[in-house]
Amino acid sequence: MFAGIQQLPLQIFRKMKQLSMTLITARLSQLLILVPVVYFFFKKVDFSSANTVTIVAFCLIIFSVVASGIGQNIEIHRRAKKILPLKINFDRKFTKDIIKRNRQYGVSYYLSSFHTLLVLIFLGWFFPTSSGHDYTGMRALSLALIEILLIIPSSLGNSLLHKISAYSTNNKLKSMGNFMILIFRIGALITINFAVFPEYVIQIVS
Repeated sequence: MFAGIQQLPLQIFRKMKQLSMTLITARLSQLLILVPVVYFFFKKVDFSSANTVTIVAFCLIIFSVVASGIGQNIEIHRRAKKILPLKINFDRKFTKDIIKRNRQYGVSYYLSSFHTLLVLIFLGWFFPTSSGHDYTGMRALSLALIEILLIIPSSLGNSLLHKISAYSTNNKLKSMGNFMILIFRIGALITINFAVFPEYVIQIVS
């Protein structure tokens, strides 16, 4: 979220090339942590049991995500401050008003993601990750694929909406209709592949 606010100057002044560089910096920052952890520091460690070493390795892998965010924010700040410096000026009234005016949108956005969390909770209850549950990883991987299918349409929709905001009503309806048809066709194709080749899909992804 912080990176999203900082990158506004780059978006406003169409510095998309610089914005792309910040995303590359984020990935490189993560790799700087991941590569040594996976291929050097803990290369010969046995992860079949929990101990101090395995927990440290886990924490470092999680920290790679934090490092990605730190790297991205530093790079965005360096590039954006030359165009439009941003200052932190905490306004309680503004924050309160904007939350009050947009609470319906916030609740709907939260509920749109909550169903995925609910599925994860139930998956953990019925298929706990312990000994004797050989297919837990496969089910988790299947769920991850389904989550991707849930995320893609909303991401594409967000990309489309701001582009058609200036269109006439008929053109908006036509664009949304074409978008829905495209989503259904792609979704149907992927679903058919999941149904016909589930084992091969799981093996390739894993």
